[in-house]
Amino acid sequence: MLKEVERLLKDGSFPDGIVAMSHLLETVKYIPGPSIEHQTTASNTLAKTMNLLREDRVKRIGIWGMGGVGKTTLVKNLNNKLRCTTSTQPFGRVIWVTVSKELDLKRVQTQIAGRLRFPISLEESEEGLASQLYERLMKEKKFLLILDDVWETIDLDSLGVPQPEIHTGFKIIVTSRSLSVCEGMKADVKVKVDVLDNEEAWQLFSKSTGSVASLEHVKPFAKAVARECSGLPLAIIIVGTAIRGKAMVELWKNALNELRWSEPPIEGIENKVDNPLKWSYDSLHCRNTKPRFLYCSLFPEDYSIQVSKLVQFWMADGLIDEELNYEDSLNRGITVVENMKDLFLLEPGFREGTVKMHDVVRDVAIWIALSLEDGCMSLVQSGIGLSQISQVKLLKSCKRISFMNNKIKSPPDCVIQCPNTSTLLLQGKFPLEKVLESFLLGLQLLRVLNMSETRIQTLPLTLSQLCELRALVLRDCSYLEELPPLGGLRKLQVLDLVPLKSGNFLKGWKNWTNLRQLNLSLMGYPKTIQAGVVSRWSSLEVLDMSQSCYKWGVKGDVEEGQAMFEELRCLGQLTVVHIQLHSMPYHGSEDPTWIERWRIFQIFVGLSFCVRISTTSNLRTVNIKNFDLSKNRIRWLLINANDLYLESCTEIGRMFEDLVTNSGGIAGLKSLNIVECDILGPFRGCAARHDLLPNLEQLHLHGIRNLECFQPLVVPLGLRFSRLRIIEVWWCLKLKYLIPHDLIPYLINLEEIKVWFCENFENLFEYSSRAGQNVASDLVVPKLRILVLEDLPELRSICREKESWQSIELVDVRGCDQLRRLPLTTQNANTIKEIRGQRKWWSELEWDDDHTKLTFRPFFNLSGKTTLVKKLNNKLRSTSSTQPFGRVIWVTVSKELDLKRVRTQIAGRLRFPLSLEESEEGLASQLYERLMKEKKFLLILDDVWETIDLDSLGVPQPEIHTGFKIIVTSRSLSVCEGMKADVKVKVDVLDNEEAWQLFSKSTGSVASLEHVKPFAKAVARECSGLPLAIIIVGTAMRGKAMVELWKNALNELRRSEAHIEGIENKVYNPLKWSYDSLHGRNTKPCFLYCSLFPEDYSIPVSELVQFWMANGLIDEELNYEDSLNRGITVVENLKDLCLLEPGFGEGTVKMHDVVRDVAVWIAFSLEDGCKSLVQSGIGLSQISQVELLKSCRRISFMNNKIKSLPDCVIQCPNTSTLLQELPPLGGLRKLQVLDLGATKIRQFPKGMEELTNLRQLNLSLTGYRKTIQAGVVSRWSSLEVLDMSQSCYKWGVKGDVEEGQAMFEELRCLRQLTVVHIQLHSMPYHGSEDPTWIERWRILQIFVGLSFCVRISTTSNLRTVNIRNFDLSKNRIRWLLINANDLYLESCTEIGRMFEDLVTNSEGIAGLKSLNIVECDILGPFRGCAARHELLPNLEQLHLYGIRNLECFQPLVVPIGLRFSRLRIIEVWWCLKLKYLIPHDLIPYLINLEEIKVWFCENFENLFEYSSRSGPNVAADPVVPKLRILVLEDLPELRSICREKESWQSIELVDVRGCQT
Repeated sequence: MLKEVERLLKDGSFPDGIVAMSHLLETVKYIPGPSIEHQTTASNTLAKTMNLLREDRVKRIGIWGMGGVGKTTLVKNLNNKLRCTTSTQPFGRVIWVTVSKELDLKRVQTQIAGRLRFPISLEESEEGLASQLYERLMKEKKFLLILDDVWETIDLDSLGVPQPEIHTGFKIIVTSRSLSVCEGMKADVKVKVDVLDNEEAWQLFSKSTGSVASLEHVKPFAKAVARECSGLPLAIIIVGTAIRGKAMVELWKNALNELRWSEPPIEGIENKVDNPLKWSYDSLHCRNTKPRFLYCSLFPEDYSIQVSKLVQFWMADGLIDEELNYEDSLNRGITVVENMKDLFLLEPGFREGTVKMHDVVRDVAIWIALSLEDGCMSLVQSGIGLSQISQVKLLKSCKRISFMNNKIKSPPDCVIQCPNTSTLLLQGKFPLEKVLESFLLGLQLLRVLNMSETRIQTLPLTLSQLCELRALVLRDCSYLEELPPLGGLRKLQVLDLVPLKSGNFLKGWKNWTNLRQLNLSLMGYPKTIQAGVVSRWSSLEVLDMSQSCYKWGVKGDVEEGQAMFEELRCLGQLTVVHIQLHSMPYHGSEDPTWIERWRIFQIFVGLSFCVRISTTSNLRTVNIKNFDLSKNRIRWLLINANDLYLESCTEIGRMFEDLVTNSGGIAGLKSLNIVECDILGPFRGCAARHDLLPNLEQLHLHGIRNLECFQPLVVPLGLRFSRLRIIEVWWCLKLKYLIPHDLIPYLINLEEIKVWFCENFENLFEYSSRAGQNVASDLVVPKLRILVLEDLPELRSICREKESWQSIELVDVRGCDQLRRLPLTTQNANTIKEIRGQRKWWSELEWDDDHTKLTFRPFFNLSGKTTLVKKLNNKLRSTSSTQPFGRVIWVTVSKELDLKRVRTQIAGRLRFPLSLEESEEGLASQLYERLMKEKKFLLILDDVWETIDLDSLGVPQPEIHTGFKIIVTSRSLSVCEGMKADVKVKVDVLDNEEAWQLFSKSTGSVASLEHVKPFAKAVARECSGLPLAIIIVGTAMRGKAMVELWKNALNELRRSEAHIEGIENKVYNPLKWSYDSLHGRNTKPCFLYCSLFPEDYSIPVSELVQFWMANGLIDEELNYEDSLNRGITVVENLKDLCLLEPGFGEGTVKMHDVVRDVAVWIAFSLEDGCKSLVQSGIGLSQISQVELLKSCRRISFMNNKIKSLPDCVIQCPNTSTLLQELPPLGGLRKLQVLDLGATKIRQFPKGMEELTNLRQLNLSLTGYRKTIQAGVVSRWSSLEVLDMSQSCYKWGVKGDVEEGQAMFEELRCLRQLTVVHIQLHSMPYHGSEDPTWIERWRILQIFVGLSFCVRISTTSNLRTVNIRNFDLSKNRIRWLLINANDLYLESCTEIGRMFEDLVTNSEGIAGLKSLNIVECDILGPFRGCAARHELLPNLEQLHLYGIRNLECFQPLVVPIGLRFSRLRIIEVWWCLKLKYLIPHDLIPYLINLEEIKVWFCENFENLFEYSSRSGPNVAADPVVPKLRILVLEDLPELRSICREKESWQSIELVDVRGCQT
């Protein structure tokens, strides 16, 4: 095999690809990190650096730039690029080292040696290490050393790295924040990594946020948020990730607002990075999340924090509930860690199971922790080279103190007054030798003390006086000889000890009744644990003595006075155990079920010390080595194990014989490993009556030298392998085939087969001749995904002829030269991902035909009822040309049948106007006549709760209208029968496989990870096959790869309370769990508030947020815009969790009826101030006093038949919300929201002037015409929203207003006003008066003109001016236009004079983005004026309708100086004289034009006026490089739209009608 590889290397060409395994040291080790593939500048810098590496003259490269700018990311990409190009890159080895701020030469030397797998002694001096390292590196022919995050010049000689001038094959890259460091390192070339330019920053931000940032309505705010990150990749990624996928513009405004509120810059940190990070910190919600995050900054820069230890500290410091047990605490902590990683506040560490902080994030966290006064204040002095502790720095208010990784030999010999300190970290590889008695006396509230990895020799007696201490960590203190008495530490929960040098163990350990975790791993002592001591540790949950020299005695084989293994029985809380036994316990008839309490155990048994890393994720392992199994009955131990590992044991056959004879099966065993055991049999005539190992999933056989076939193992044990997923076989030299023929039908779950180095192996399966063709015709291994075969020289066949494995993804074959056929046909071409092997073997494979070979050559190198009909509806839509219906009508009916609402939905779908004043019978008659005109239509009635009479509804019977069909969805079969369904289709819960598929889709690929899958399947099972529950729970767990998060979810899911009457049991638990998982202040009551509205009710989000704010669920101190944005953020989060869904109208949401049922029950049953009585939409005609409880917080009687409220006092003192018709208004002085929209109000209610707290007033769609008195408006000092859109009331203006009437200019004094929708009687004229107060209005829609005007804007612009039927010659409107985004002019005269005035008196209307001119005769003439600059520089949309005298754009373009450089859309209708669209001199500016639409212009000849002077150049360049949509309709004279051979590169849609010429 090696020779073949050498030959291929000499050939140097691998056109078909090659994959080779290597057990040697990697040339380049992959370093995880974000890609810079689409960042132009960074990619160019990377390419430049790669080229520099190839230049012989360049030996040293310095890469520098500010913190967070992407230096590390750049060199990570360089490292990984070298890894991908190992065949062409010039280095035999690439070594990555992280240096960090405090230079520690020994740590750097250790990293280099570790990468080379070169053993060094840490006891050696720096000089000795340097010498050893130098000699080793000189043996490398060519290598690259990357020193990342260097803060000061490093002497390579002192480090032990040869100078590049001496070792000519060595090059070095240094990254640093400082140019002077690069110069000090004698860099030949210095490469600066600068902040991203605007375009690249936007690209990275868009990638971090997802496609949402590019949505037209989001983009301006997204760009503003991106700008706040100042081009720093770290800030961009953190902020972008935090707001990823949020499509509501209000969420972006909220983020931008809060981002700008972040604290002032931090000294020593670049101004442009601290604000985004501080905002991200401020955005952290949930109890204790902020202090947990800040806790991570206690560790040194670039330190990989072990997550399990971090959670230990959190729990000991009171940041995780002490009432939780060990497993739940760990899962809760890991959930928090993963959430922080999702937000990029933490990142993966250098080792598995660790996390670290980016140095810039850590700097900000340290500053926050030091500056806050909320009990989280920390003093962080870790890893900065301190040799002594200054008392000045130890403040009384310090909550947590860290002096990790320094050079401190001894703390001060005095009392340190830090009475509030709960954590003190003194650990690290520094020469701490002693802690004097007085030092600890001032730390009486200390809960965490860590002095691990130090040279401390003795500990002070005052240690035992730390009565609050919860965690004492002394791991790897190899100089520590003994401990003082620790009996005073009665609250101690975590004790992590060292291998003590003396034989003396602990004094006072009988007092540790609260001890929860004891770690004695790697201990040479104690030699003896006294009997009776262990039983005192009643709270012990974790006992870790793995790789300890101590061996527990067992009953019948234990020295007198020594604790024995069976003593652990009394520890009722113990769940995690790692121990070694001297011999095998024998329980006989004694019940050993107490071991079932141990969730995790690893038990080693045998005569020699055994260390074995499990190859599975099983948590309960038994390891037996060098043991005679003939006399030991181990059934009692195996029935509790998941994983059995037997190595070099004898009499295995006798052991299995005993199990067959005395066991009903080992149901828990999932993994069986047999290593170098000679005899599997013989069995003495016994045969199992059932499968001994029914749940075995993995079988690993290594070095079973006398194994010829599986028969001696399979038959006596009754094995069927029905759950087997993985088979691995190594070095079984006599083995000829793997699976006997009678086992083949059972292999329905087998996913992986791996066979190595079996020199007589001939076939995977023994196909019996008696099986005939049946085996071949059926799927032998229906789920097999991975097949690995290596060094099997006799292997000739792995399948039968024309056999196809449908699920195969990977085939890896090496050293199997006689294998000629694979189970691959065109049927499984969609599943295969990779085929690995040697080129020669590939070329000699046999295929069914050439087409099949070519197919595989590139690989060598679910639903509810509503969901079902929605999919049917959408499928009919996608096949509109072939489906049989001319119309498909969808109607949601809901629990409370309202025929009028159903009719309205049908009529709306038909665009058929109904009069709501009409009687029920009249409406039905109108609808019936309209539907009879449809030739063929389908009516879908969704969520029907009772039989509907089609005649009463106004829908013809299908027997009368033969082109009509109907689909009804209902929870009830009787409803379908009542609706006379010809066919009734039951939508049942999903079966296990379908449920798993939907759950996997909801969670993403993470649920299929091997270590997650068992827990994910358990969580999925809790959803009982209900799609709604599956989607909600799956979405909540999406992307979570840590198994502890899944355990935490499963644990809490199963804790949910009793079920609700009337709701399916199987759906309640997942929804209640999802509710319980809601975090954030007031999120739960906000969610429950939505259940006040009727079933299937589309709730306008803006109104919902209004109610939340008025009800105290959103901070009243926020202004209208910020409140709305905050509320919309909550709504979107609930939608992301599938607890809300989009409503039927834009800007609305609704609750799924099942979610609402659960929410109604929760709101009614809780006593936490959120109790609600929901009686909405259930047909009530009166209110019962019995139902109105005193404790009701919110009450809803919406959409009922109640004509009047009870004539009595209703005792509901806690009620904050009542939804019914409004009573007459009085002096409601605290009123904030008054909505009288769409009412018949004719005059203002009395007392309006007293509403000084009024924030929102809605009079839209009212017929109110009377006067608003002068002086009233000015009293509304808190008013933020004034909505009088489509109202009949017209405001007067200064100089044109009746006496005593409020005028438009009175709004000036309302400083909180930001949203205005009004109609003016005439145009205000301000002359020299400053009108900038209008700039405060964030949203405005002003109508001016002689007739009532209703116009829906075609843009997303928020500031619109609409003028209709107006003479513009005498009105200077510049003051109004400079505040507008969108100008709409209809039937106005003297537009030319208006533009002339703007040109003369304005520097440009920069804010105007959309211009609409409708039926205005005159665009000119302009009286000789010409713009000195472009009047509308940011115009994006131009809409011209019915401009009858417009022949070309020239009269508009030249005087106004238009260039259209930002124009995206042009629409032209009914401009009958127009001949062409764009003059030739404007063509070069149309770089952003995306849409052109021209309709009904009878003289239109060409899109562009191509001047003869422009020559071929115009045609050669793209005229409209971004044009995507072209619509041309009814243009009879149109002859040309482009020049010859002209090509529009971005065109997506061309729609041409009525353009015959």
